[in-house]
Amino acid sequence: MPIGVQIELRGLAVGYRGSPILEAIDLELPAGSKVAFVGSNGCGKSTLLRTIAAAQLPVGGNLDYSIESQEVDRRSLPKYLGYVPQHGGVLSHLSVVDYLRYVAWLKKLSKAESNIAVSQVQRDFELQKLGNETIKKLSGGTIRRVLVAQAFLNGPRLLILDEPDTGFDDVFTQLLLDQISKYPEMTVLMATHNRFIAESFQFTKIDIRKDLCKNKEFLS
Repeated sequence: MPIGVQIELRGLAVGYRGSPILEAIDLELPAGSKVAFVGSNGCGKSTLLRTIAAAQLPVGGNLDYSIESQEVDRRSLPKYLGYVPQHGGVLSHLSVVDYLRYVAWLKKLSKAESNIAVSQVQRDFELQKLGNETIKKLSGGTIRRVLVAQAFLNGPRLLILDEPDTGFDDVFTQLLLDQISKYPEMTVLMATHNRFIAESFQFTKIDIRKDLCKNKEFLS
């Protein structure tokens, strides 16, 4: 089983246009960590996860990745990453299967690897009957399911889920948990305002208190 990504945050500050929302974050996340960042809307959870996912640059500090003590360059992270943003990320004019193939191409899977991976995630996330459906015609919950499915195409070593329960029912939340359990060595980071989800996934919880977002005492 592939070893997950180890992540080290040292004096990390995240935010926008040079203005930090969260700062002075010192945190080591060993390979295989399962962590839920919990807090109310607007406290910086999504910004932190986008920064860790290399979707935006830190405002300050250091963010380092490694696999089995070998450093992973930020530009190489997408090779190992599965990322589910809170909003957007789906090309709605494509069919489900064409979108999954497109993401597989972005992840640099070969055609043979892509065919296998697309078929697998369709089975795992119960999308077989929707392969030829145009994404924009699907319900919000089903679109969210497609977005989660694409994150598993490359058998990620780091899975980042931003509010993964948005638009899901209990059945699909359990399905997601079942899929995560297939990758015990994978590092998984989640942002949620729903403490029940963090507890049901049995993740380690880190609370981000809204009134401490710019305070050095980041961890509650």
